Amino acid sequence: MSIDINVLMRLLDPNIHLVDFEKIMMDYAALKEKLDHTEAQSFYFKLAIDGKKEELAQLKKRFNIYRHLFKKYSAYKLRKKIQRQEERKLRINTPSDLNLMAYMQLDSINHQIAVYKNLLELKGRTADLKPIDFYTQHPDQMLKLLNY
Repeated sequence: MSIDINVLMRLLDPNIHLVDFEKIMMDYAALKEKLDHTEAQSFYFKLAIDGKKEELAQLKKRFNIYRHLFKKYSAYKLRKKIQRQEERKLRINTPSDLNLMAYMQLDSINHQIAVYKNLLELKGRTADLKPIDFYTQHPDQMLKLLNY
């Protein structure tokens, strides 16, 4: 039995957006730099080094989820997915008639639309999303990807 990547992504981070994608990259680069130069860090940072390494691993995992989705879907498929989710959204009752379950379904649909739109925007910026360590070693490429 395979796990749907949308479910996995939602479980790992229900609020992932492109802004979060950018934050993941920036936080990863900053934390990796600190871990590479621990001698320059505070005493308290050194006490929490194991937790910082785990945080770095989690950031890398979140980035890899984005990378997997980026490679899995073409721009055409992403546009079709957005269109299908928009159609699903229209079938839900008007806001005055929504109950808790309908609100949850609407939130899920809006989340999926945001993720697909963000992936589509990334596809417009680059043809290939490389591993996150590549971007930490080549800051110019990170800035280009983040559109700075």
